Amino acid sequence: MSGLESLTSSSSTRRAPGWPDSVRAAFGATCAFFAAEPELAALREVAVYSAGPEAIAERDSIGSQMFRELFGPGEELGGDPVAREAAIGALYAVVGRWIRTQGTKAMPEAAPLLTYISLAPFIGADRACDVANGDGLRPA
Repeated sequence: MSGLESLTSSSSTRRAPGWPDSVRAAFGATCAFFAAEPELAALREVAVYSAGPEAIAERDSIGSQMFRELFGPGEELGGDPVAREAAIGALYAVVGRWIRTQGTKAMPEAAPLLTYISLAPFIGADRACDVANGDGLRPA
């Protein structure tokens, strides 16, 4: 299972009390997966850029599908599609930079930031901050 597949299928995501908390749980699970599988994380999120445009497109295709699943409930709340696409781009940038500068072992520390970036376009900054600072398993 790749990190992004773990985003939408982890048991912690399914146990979350609501959609925003499931996003937090998903990023917690994915960041933990990347920390446990550092070579895969580095290959998928950093080294892919050395492999060329076809590899990047394949990675992005899989990622886009996972993000659509993850963000689907948020879009029902009326989130702006442009803001969603900007958030997805920011997620890739933050993960890649985090791995390069902090290392994969520090990825769990990125989960709150990734959650905030993801939720703010859908539920607003204040609520996104509350959820991001939780663990996704209990209501924020």
